[in-house]
Amino acid sequence: MKHFDVAIIGSGPISLFEAIHQAQQGKSVAIIEEKDNLGGAWASVEYEPGHRYEIGCHIWDVNKEAYRFVEEYLGEKLIPLNPPATAVWRDIKMPYDWKNNVIALRFLLEKPTQIFSSKRKFRMRVMARNYYYPKGGSEILIKNLLSDVKRLNISVMKGSTVRSVQIDEAEINLVLDGYGISVKELMCTSFSNFSEVIVKGEKLISSQEEEDFWHFQFVVEDNEARRMSYARILGHPFIQRVSDISFLNQGGGQVFSIGVFVNSTQNMTREDVVSMIESSLRNWKWLSPEAKVVKAFDNRYVMKRPGLEQRQALINSGRVTFIQSTNLIFGIAQNADRWRKTVLRRQHLIFI
Repeated sequence: MKHFDVAIIGSGPISLFEAIHQAQQGKSVAIIEEKDNLGGAWASVEYEPGHRYEIGCHIWDVNKEAYRFVEEYLGEKLIPLNPPATAVWRDIKMPYDWKNNVIALRFLLEKPTQIFSSKRKFRMRVMARNYYYPKGGSEILIKNLLSDVKRLNISVMKGSTVRSVQIDEAEINLVLDGYGISVKELMCTSFSNFSEVIVKGEKLISSQEEEDFWHFQFVVEDNEARRMSYARILGHPFIQRVSDISFLNQGGGQVFSIGVFVNSTQNMTREDVVSMIESSLRNWKWLSPEAKVVKAFDNRYVMKRPGLEQRQALINSGRVTFIQSTNLIFGIAQNADRWRKTVLRRQHLIFI
């Protein structure tokens, strides 16, 4: 059985930054990833030669501290989304930041008395902000992180699911697919997946929460419509978000990434979903009448959260830490001060 100081479940950017941070302190580190692709929700997939794209349509939230940290790590400035990000409600396009205003308005129409409540949790925003992204997309960030992971001799276990987490007085044993490892400390992200937790001989089995993601990548030709960058779709029965990821497509051409609601489309054939997406893009005038969808790729993946009983028992053990990873930018902002002296130690900083 192999022994490590720290094991980290998941290989998204937050996990990779944390692994580098731990390794820079002289610890032996293992990254455990159940998929064959590294990067978590920020991974890229080559569907066929010449067609490699990010598997989800993303937007990075706004946080200056996180932006600065990523810029220092990459050694280059992030670029603003152009045109600016938008939100769409009932076919009306508006600045992306107004989406919360629409959500709040819909809430108040259902519960008008809440307008006078001091406990209401929504925030209204008038001024639209600039949203930034790496010039090479999230893939350039993942490539840099994996380069540091390799340089620091961090062990990476792809295609490995944690079947059981067993915590006793001396160590933590992780049962994987066909083998096991022991660690002094275990670090999990919001979507770390494991079936069984045993703490000092007591087995804890609780239901896991699942989020099912389905994204399509449309390769488009002869499109004369006005370009867009990212759009959050409000109130649509099938489509959640749309992103024009053409600036990430090194082979040229225009590519849209579209996220759909799995539950709403489960009774539809793939061909029906593709047709529905194409019709919607034309309706929103992101596809011109003469535009042709020449390729339609799709990627579907399920992310699981540990049950509350399991999570609390692991935290109470004192040797398991959960890192917030549901929002990449705020996850970076929360850890930037802690990571800066280690993760950025060998970077050539060009910004002052």
